[in-house]
Amino acid sequence: MRLRLGLTVGLALALAAAAHPADPAPPSTEQLIEQLGHRDFKVREAAGKALMARGADAIAAMRKALTHPDPEIRQRLGQIVADSERTLLLAPKRVSLSCNQTPIKDALADLSKQTGYRIDLQGGGPPALVTLDLANVTFWEALDKVSGQAGLVLQQHHDAQGGLLLYAQNAYTPFTDYRGPFRLSANSFHYSKSLTFATLPRNQMMGNQRSEQMSFMFNVVAEPKLPLLGLGQAKLTLAVDDQDNSLLLPPVQYPVYEVYHSGYYGYRNLVMQAQVQLTGAGPGARTVRHLRGSLPVTLLAEQKPEIVIEKILEVKGKKFEANQVSIDIEDVKEMPNKACQVTMTARRGGSKDANQYDYTWANSLHQRVELTDEKGNKFASHGFNWGNQTPNSVQGTFMFGDPGNGVAIGKPAKLTYFGWVTMQHQVEFEFRDLPLP
Repeated sequence: MRLRLGLTVGLALALAAAAHPADPAPPSTEQLIEQLGHRDFKVREAAGKALMARGADAIAAMRKALTHPDPEIRQRLGQIVADSERTLLLAPKRVSLSCNQTPIKDALADLSKQTGYRIDLQGGGPPALVTLDLANVTFWEALDKVSGQAGLVLQQHHDAQGGLLLYAQNAYTPFTDYRGPFRLSANSFHYSKSLTFATLPRNQMMGNQRSEQMSFMFNVVAEPKLPLLGLGQAKLTLAVDDQDNSLLLPPVQYPVYEVYHSGYYGYRNLVMQAQVQLTGAGPGARTVRHLRGSLPVTLLAEQKPEIVIEKILEVKGKKFEANQVSIDIEDVKEMPNKACQVTMTARRGGSKDANQYDYTWANSLHQRVELTDEKGNKFASHGFNWGNQTPNSVQGTFMFGDPGNGVAIGKPAKLTYFGWVTMQHQVEFEFRDLPLP
């Protein structure tokens, strides 16, 4: 009887499984790529959304398939890869920290190990201990929490090796907004009033001699993977004080278009400062209750080695060429204290007319040239002195030295010129309860 019952139950389960088969395995990335060329538009669209959702897990296979023989697949895949790469680049690095009375240097070293970012601690002060338990938080949130316990402040410049500098100042940053790989912090208000009475119009309705102006300054910091090259004009969408008075300037008749530009002479930076203009606050107002807006930024998305010069000490008088850039090495000198000087002329091709007012390439050339020893250790760039400069040509001496990071730097071995790939992005920002001056 029990045997018959067991057979009956087993048969019933088998029939149920046949009637309701298990969910099929999801398609592989390669299968989804092939579906981008399907005759059914809905299938193509669904495959594209599925590939976007897979993000980093699918990016290698998608890049490999960019030369697919099907033009429809190539076209769709090209856009998906570009969008996926942008999304991944703008995603903040995430970290986890478990510290129990951990020395600050060890906590920062853990952050560096997880992100690959260089973090230098400078300045005096007693050794600090950190107690934190953070799971899967953004890099900036983790760094601020570590810095807050140790009284460290992020400096307004980065070191020559592209890292972040923290100083022991027993201070903190009270107003901070985290936006993906960006950290925005309120810096200051500047408020002024004026009254003009040297000459007054007879008809008082025709003039206004009183004026009030207020500027809000804030800092923008990017993760080291995304150096800033320039800021456009910030645009406010909301600004009210604690009495609900709007602080937005009246709209102008001919609005100024938001522009991206390579400010700061095109130099690569991690920290830049922006500002917006406001009207004066209402009588009795004590704070800006809510301020919101967006800021256009120019980012260094990628550095590509375009010219690689091996055995740099032996190439005096030689010329090296790439697609758009050529370099003539005129002299290379080893100096005392692990220093090196390279005298060269760098020229950029392309349309002269299109670049005649663009000095950002010439000004930032020393950031595009890297000197390493035989083990790949990077010399610190000490800038350059030019003898001749145009928007498309620079002749001068580039200076390199010991990085001073504890690494035993060897003899100069390789000089690399990097081409820059830039990207435009809108960074949203929002602050609340900012004290008024």
